[in-house]
Amino acid sequence: MNAMPGQLWRFERHGATHLAVIASCHEKNLTFWPAVLDAELADESTLVVPPSDTGLLTPLVMWPYIETGTDVSVLDFRIGTLLPVQKFLMLRKALSEGSPLPVQWAQGKEPVGWMQQEMNQVAAFFGM
Repeated sequence: MNAMPGQLWRFERHGATHLAVIASCHEKNLTFWPAVLDAELADESTLVVPPSDTGLLTPLVMWPYIETGTDVSVLDFRIGTLLPVQKFLMLRKALSEGSPLPVQWAQGKEPVGWMQQEMNQVAAFFGM
């Protein structure tokens, strides 16, 4: 698999299918942001990508603050590219620095307190 930062992939883990936005990829390992197609799950800890930027029929909701790693072997199918690599790396840097985003996506905030507990539940759901 030739995964690159900024791509949206479908992957399988623990017998379940998930969506992931690739954050980084190094040989056989990668990090990703969990993602879903259910806009009702969006909150202050997510980024929401409008359908016009994904080519999908619904917004894409992703959790950049629970970036996690796995082996590339779990990747099943590349759905598309959200951003070119350089622009995605700019987005990742802006999120880590609290700077303005280089995209017009709804921005969340880093989870604190009770929100961290909910993020842990989301991470557990994704098998992380």
